[in-house]
Amino acid sequence: LIYAMGAAVTLPGGANRWRAVQALFAALAQNNELIKHLSSHPTACKLSSKSATEWPKIQFFDGESLDIMLGECSQRRSPRLQGGLLLKLIDAIIVNPPYELEWLLDHPLKDDIKKAIIEKEYKLTLQSLPEHHLSDILAL
Repeated sequence: LIYAMGAAVTLPGGANRWRAVQALFAALAQNNELIKHLSSHPTACKLSSKSATEWPKIQFFDGESLDIMLGECSQRRSPRLQGGLLLKLIDAIIVNPPYELEWLLDHPLKDDIKKAIIEKEYKLTLQSLPEHHLSDILAL
């Protein structure tokens, strides 16, 4: 964040949000299946990178093609996500999380955590998670 004037203000859940964004970027940059998925949808996004040492640039184009690439389904269909980018992205993070999210590996509630991240109206409460872990899930 850049502050034009004044001091930096801590945002609620800021550290969790930053970890989540870093995990998403790392998965998008390093997971070959995700890169292949992005590249196979040229009407939904543009993926480019100048070198292997920098983060790729990803530009998303709003519209039906993007919805299809993400795996969004119409309101009448279920489940909401069907093999699209969002599902692949969460799978990639859970299988190979960054250091700060390593607690996800082999967690006994891994399936419930995944559902809570993916499904818009997942009702199961994850009350047994420590507050900082729950904040990570909400950020993802």
